[in-house]
Amino acid sequence: MKRPVLRSVMRVGFLLVVWPAACTSSQGGNSPGDALQVREILLAELNRQAGAAYYPFEVDKARVTFVTRSSKVVPGLVYNWALFRSRDVSHGLVLAVSGTADQRSALIRTPKDWMSLARTWRPGDAGTAIRACYEIAQVTRDLSPYNPSALFEGKGMSRPDLLSADTIEIKRHVNPPLVVQPSPNDSTWHVDLWVIDPSLSHLATRYKCDLPTAGRELPTSIALNAVDSIVRSGPR
Repeated sequence: MKRPVLRSVMRVGFLLVVWPAACTSSQGGNSPGDALQVREILLAELNRQAGAAYYPFEVDKARVTFVTRSSKVVPGLVYNWALFRSRDVSHGLVLAVSGTADQRSALIRTPKDWMSLARTWRPGDAGTAIRACYEIAQVTRDLSPYNPSALFEGKGMSRPDLLSADTIEIKRHVNPPLVVQPSPNDSTWHVDLWVIDPSLSHLATRYKCDLPTAGRELPTSIALNAVDSIVRSGPR
């Protein structure tokens, strides 16, 4: 059955994409010097965050966990997470993400940081645009790789970290990803998507994402904004 298209607006059908469970490793196929540089960048960011906390705390680099994953949409782009949880301060969790592409490594804090690493890559279709926006949310919205999130279209959901009441609440509100394709008057992909990211306080977050098309210079037309969420209700 063809997907409905109306005025270049596409409501994408059933889609469930889950980033796999975290795997801990060093920097992929790069040299030991590259891997050391990446870790130094990440450790400096963890220390910055810990020092700026309401109750500052020390980061024990011997207890920092590093996680490496390859991008599923941008060839050659590798993500590196660093996570540290303090034993001395309540809620003392800090997380940093960097990216490496074309022998260049940099912190990723914003969608513009991500686009500077993606360089000339652009999505070629609606499905790729959706997955790119989901990936940007993963690396810029403090989503821990140890709490797998999912890009989701409202049905067929089965997760061990969700109660039946949670599933009902999500299905009641979550809509399929919506994509507005580029046009002669607006050469940007506009994506509206929900990410299932359960925590103690909420269940899912809705994002609106803008991605440039081929030929657009970076990074002025890229954006990712959280516009809605579903909170947990009742005793846990």
